[in-house]
Amino acid sequence: MYRDSRRIRVVLALLILTSFTLITIDYRAGNGTALRSLRTGAAAVFGPVERAVTSVVRPIGNALSTLGDLGSLDAEAKKLRAENADLKNQLHQVDDLRRENDELRKLNGLAARGGYRTVRCRVIALGPDNFEWTATLDCGSGDGLKKDQTVLNGDGLVGKVLAVGPFSAQVLLAIDPEFTVIGRLAAHGSTGPVTGNGLDPMEMELLSPVAPVSKGEAIVSNGVQGGFVAGVPVGVVVSVSKERSVLTRKVTVQPFVSFTSLDIVGVVVQPPRTDPRNAVLATLPPTPKPTPTPTPTQVPCTGASPCPSGSPSATPTQAPTFGTPTPSRTP
Repeated sequence: MYRDSRRIRVVLALLILTSFTLITIDYRAGNGTALRSLRTGAAAVFGPVERAVTSVVRPIGNALSTLGDLGSLDAEAKKLRAENADLKNQLHQVDDLRRENDELRKLNGLAARGGYRTVRCRVIALGPDNFEWTATLDCGSGDGLKKDQTVLNGDGLVGKVLAVGPFSAQVLLAIDPEFTVIGRLAAHGSTGPVTGNGLDPMEMELLSPVAPVSKGEAIVSNGVQGGFVAGVPVGVVVSVSKERSVLTRKVTVQPFVSFTSLDIVGVVVQPPRTDPRNAVLATLPPTPKPTPTPTPTQVPCTGASPCPSGSPSATPTQAPTFGTPTPSRTP
């Protein structure tokens, strides 16, 4: 081991001496031909050794240089992380503004189609409270809110105002078991109370057990009970009970509103002048209207064409009329 270490030191000393010698020759060579030849020959001999030493020493030098730059790299990384967090925050704000804009556009469109004058409020608290499904709004009596006013959003009926304070109001949500609104089948006009059932679908009791109803029909508020305005979308029929009582028939209703993600709502402070009927349901297909079926005109019998058995005699006939006939006058 001692001999190897001594040999290495001797080799290093020779390399250092050779390096100084080459530097001196290169400096003094100038344009001298002899010295230039000597320099060229030395470079040819010691060039491979220089490359080998450089390949070993260069990574160590780069590592030492990198250690010196670690402080500035760490600061740059912190700056980039802060900029990245700021950009993410801006993207979240843009998404929130876009979602709020969509909700406002839907709410304004529904209010315009129904002719409702509303006060826009934001839901600041949501959830069951004292076994009631309620929501708290950031609007109050100072904004024109009163008890029992209808609350809606861009999708449909949210609930009704339960209590009002100066700067806030409490809303009983339509999914609360104590909530009831008279609903009307938009396609056929049959009515019945619709009650909440928590997060499960709502239930409707059709007051006519033989009323035509099928899956997919929309239901709107009838506006004759509890101070609710008419024409507000309530939900859609998802199933119809096959059992019928003497007076009612049960229908399961899926509400239009998503009650777990309420944000912006409108409180109706002035109802429409006339019942909007189905105007709020922009996607509802037109209700088919019954068409009268005319009675076929029978050909009178004449002498040339004998009357078949059971046919009326040859008397003048007139085209069928619809509506109330005008009474004939006796001369």
